[in-house]
Amino acid sequence: MHQLVLYFLGIVFAWGLMELLLRRGFMKSTNAALMLSLSAMMGIVRIVDWEMNSPVVNARTGKQITAEDFFFINGGVVLFCFIASVLLEIRKRSNS
Repeated sequence: MHQLVLYFLGIVFAWGLMELLLRRGFMKSTNAALMLSLSAMMGIVRIVDWEMNSPVVNARTGKQITAEDFFFINGGVVLFCFIASVLLEIRKRSNS
């Protein structure tokens, strides 16, 4: 598939995920739902970039980073951002 088509599919998936989470009531916080759906889109875009471009090289060791390492590192960052978003939303609601 062309790279632009895969990017478009990532955006459509993120939009569908956000609509599902908000309209079905799975998430009450629009910020958390937006964060989760955008992280899903960025995950798809990063995997597409990984497949289309050459592998990343670790500057310190000179070894190539595998796709699995790349996925788990970015997954950890996304999970941290999502948890921070949820905690900030809870704190905001408790102060109101």
